[in-house]
Amino acid sequence: MKKLLPLIIALMSFSCSFDEPYLPAWNTQVTVHFNPYTVEAADLVTSSYLADTLLSGATDTVFFFSVEDSTGPQGIDPAELAFKPEDKSIVETVGLIELDAPAPVSTDTVTLADLFPDLNISAGAVLPPLPQTTLSPPDEVVSFDEFVSITVDSAEMYLVFDNKLILSVEAGMEIILFDEARINDPDSGLIGTILFTDPIPAGGSGTSEKLALNDVTLHNSFRLRYRIPIAAVDTATTLTQEDVDSYFLTTVHMGAMRVSSAEAEIPAQSVTREDVTALDTEDKSLTLARIDKGALYIDINNHLNVGADFDIVLLNLVDENDQPRHIPLAVNENQTSNTSIDLSGLSLRNHARPGDPVTDIAYRLEAVTRASNGAVRISSTDSIEVSVRMDSVYIGYFEGDVGTVELTIDPIEQNDVLDGADIDGSFSFPDVRLVFDFYNEINFPISTSLKISGYVRDAAGGQITDSVTVNVQKTIAAGQSGQPVKTTLVLDANSSAPSIVDLMSIFPTDIVVSGKSVVSGSGSVAADDVIRAKYRIESPLTLQIDQPIRFESSRGEITESDLDADTRGRITRDVSALNMALNIENGWPVGADVTFYLAADSAALFDSTIIDPRQKLIIPLKINAGSVDGDGYVTEETVSSVPVSLDSTQLKIFNNIPLYYGFVTSIAATPQKVTLRKHDALSVDGSIKVKVKVDPNEK
Repeated sequence: MKKLLPLIIALMSFSCSFDEPYLPAWNTQVTVHFNPYTVEAADLVTSSYLADTLLSGATDTVFFFSVEDSTGPQGIDPAELAFKPEDKSIVETVGLIELDAPAPVSTDTVTLADLFPDLNISAGAVLPPLPQTTLSPPDEVVSFDEFVSITVDSAEMYLVFDNKLILSVEAGMEIILFDEARINDPDSGLIGTILFTDPIPAGGSGTSEKLALNDVTLHNSFRLRYRIPIAAVDTATTLTQEDVDSYFLTTVHMGAMRVSSAEAEIPAQSVTREDVTALDTEDKSLTLARIDKGALYIDINNHLNVGADFDIVLLNLVDENDQPRHIPLAVNENQTSNTSIDLSGLSLRNHARPGDPVTDIAYRLEAVTRASNGAVRISSTDSIEVSVRMDSVYIGYFEGDVGTVELTIDPIEQNDVLDGADIDGSFSFPDVRLVFDFYNEINFPISTSLKISGYVRDAAGGQITDSVTVNVQKTIAAGQSGQPVKTTLVLDANSSAPSIVDLMSIFPTDIVVSGKSVVSGSGSVAADDVIRAKYRIESPLTLQIDQPIRFESSRGEITESDLDADTRGRITRDVSALNMALNIENGWPVGADVTFYLAADSAALFDSTIIDPRQKLIIPLKINAGSVDGDGYVTEETVSSVPVSLDSTQLKIFNNIPLYYGFVTSIAATPQKVTLRKHDALSVDGSIKVKVKVDPNEK
């Protein structure tokens, strides 16, 4: 064996090899964003291309301005959507108590010797012939274990007579029942007489008529007093031992009982009651609400000698699954429970008639008393007292009629509006416009009254020397929660008296906007829904562009930190995707040509004579004008997103670092006049997204 070991080791050495582990390749992505580039109409107007056009032949100074500001968000005060339900107290008495039928109880056996104490009743003795006779044997007493005493509202009882005697019983037997605990009362505690209408033969059994028990107090021990009509026996009988041992017994049966009070073993009792607590919604009519904040307080006083389990169901307060809120509570005998319930997130609606207004908080009280462990005292007047209290309920979402809610718009003020303290001469602004954009998230139409006041203040003392106020009335369209609906109001020289033209003609130093909004009618609102307003006072400029205009952006730079050497190398070798996108928004009333340049040489960035794609990329784009209204004002920007594809030769430009980029915007001469506002703008941005394959197994 020792000689084979070296050979085995050698064979293992030649037959096994160890490879380096293989790691899977993956893709990685790098994104480079271009600096955004914006050209406003103000830049256009002040460019050297338009200077001669604007000023040639002008008798007054050209004044091109825009004043703008915005109000803060205005929402409905949460207190306007807060309701205070009335407190409610319920006293629920037990009422008649249902007791199960107690187990039947039987008397002791009564023998022949008990019936005939004066006769020799023994085996071998002779029982003489007997005439028909009525016997009254000693009374028998039975006791029930299930109760001590009861006051019966309604119940029935009957007797079963088991006749194991050698004698027959004729029809008409009576057994008189007495309450043993009241045997010394004047009526001896009489309960009633029970009649057996049928004869009972020897060895047979008979059932009595039922005895109705109403409005009677009973204790658990009954005395039975017999009047037994024995049938005649015509012949003498020699008694056997079996005859001597013959007997009868009586079994007392009681059915289920309804009692007004008892000291007894009490089975579980159930109590159900529905009630409401009024909801004060003032002048509002609520059809659906989601509670943002609020609490319900339930106080239970259990005056019973047994514990009880409660399920309080808030019938019109439902969870996200539209299920009413259940509040399970357990209260021991003669104990008090105080519970607070957070109502946040529950919805309030009319459970009986969905869609109708909610006028109250509806609930159902279900109480089940626990079965007693032994006899306890309980009465129909014993009670369970339930008190329901609620905080003010703050609503996070409201549907219905909100009545009338007034929103005060916080004043906004602009100072040094025109920076015009040193302006001399006479000016007029016949085309000046006041534009309000209202953004409404509240799903109610809103009536808004605004006051725009312009003031001229003395530069030295700050005294007001002139003023003009323009009043604005507008009904704002209902909005959508979280998705504001825009309503635009445009005022010009013909919209009011005085007008915005009159206001601006005094060259105001200060402008103050104030007012109020009134929410009314039917709709919906969430607690965080707001209305905002933006306003612009603008003096547009109408002109004809009679020669092409060109704007060059400042240059941007892509550096090593944006694209490292390894990533650039993989762009031309392992690129799995390269996406370049240019995004343009044109808010001008004229179209434009936008050209994107990407170059290795910053000095020649905008030099169109260099066409080597490895050194420069030139991407021309034609952009349409923005949408205009009948007066020539841009109402909506034209939005374009242009994807750019590069071929393998163009990708080689990324071998250079740094790279420089920029935009050139060109506007052709216009055949007719166009109307520009100061902040009409063309904006361009973009990005390059490079996804390359990374293979760690490459050598």
